[in-house]
Amino acid sequence: MQFDIAKEILKGFTLPTQPSIISSIRDVAPNLVLMADIIEQDPGLSASILKVTNSPALGLKVKVTSIRNAMSLLGTETVTNILNAAAFKRVVGGFSPSEEINAFWLQTTISAVAISAVIRQLNIDTSIVSVDEAYCLGLFHHCGIPIIFQKHPDYFKILQSADNSPQELVTDIENRAFKTNHAVLGYYIMRSWNLPKPLCEVTRLHHNRQALENLDNLDEQQAILLSALKISEYIVDESTDISGDKVCSEWQDYGAAITYYVGISELDLSELRDIVLDAVEEYNVKTY
Repeated sequence: MQFDIAKEILKGFTLPTQPSIISSIRDVAPNLVLMADIIEQDPGLSASILKVTNSPALGLKVKVTSIRNAMSLLGTETVTNILNAAAFKRVVGGFSPSEEINAFWLQTTISAVAISAVIRQLNIDTSIVSVDEAYCLGLFHHCGIPIIFQKHPDYFKILQSADNSPQELVTDIENRAFKTNHAVLGYYIMRSWNLPKPLCEVTRLHHNRQALENLDNLDEQQAILLSALKISEYIVDESTDISGDKVCSEWQDYGAAITYYVGISELDLSELRDIVLDAVEEYNVKTY
């Protein structure tokens, strides 16, 4: 199986390690007070958590003023998801600064805001998929890209110059050029960070033909997350041309299956597009 073989190839890449603060928090869970005390010792992460918690992306109707307040209101799992996202941004921010990395983080932030808006609008049962899980997936599903870029500085140029057929996925190009792809790397990064299994699996599958063609064969939570991710990517890509034509190409192949699975029509998709783009604008993210 190609995925098993890829595990050996990953030895050539340096996967980012999860900050020790996460394990410290797990050690005292589920004690909300002790968890909050540890987080508050890191002002940077605390500020990031409060910024995300109070952002339009999560759609809370009350303002959260402290980590303890966030813990009691949102629960430990939600805050941990947000904390992981903030920590990953710090890790990526520590890479060699470049225009490509800056663009990468802008794209992932937009993805997180967009998929959050899709999940809210689809009125998904929060016991199946929560907005914070969607937000975390939006930030992490491309986390393998900067890892490839660190090893192969020509990564983005290779993708842009690749002479590929419309049937080729981004991961096909990556496999040919780098002997692995960002979905596989992302899966292992997220597994090593102990992120929720459904988020890891959707990251692994988000360019997988079989998964996209057969959503009914997936676990319901994974299928909804994967569908919402692809809908959000399509809307953002179509509107901003962030990802080239690859996402739109995928949508041509799998868009009908995705909208059928979540039960939305073309008219619903058009209305959803406006809502998602409004959410991105409200979040004050400048597209390019």
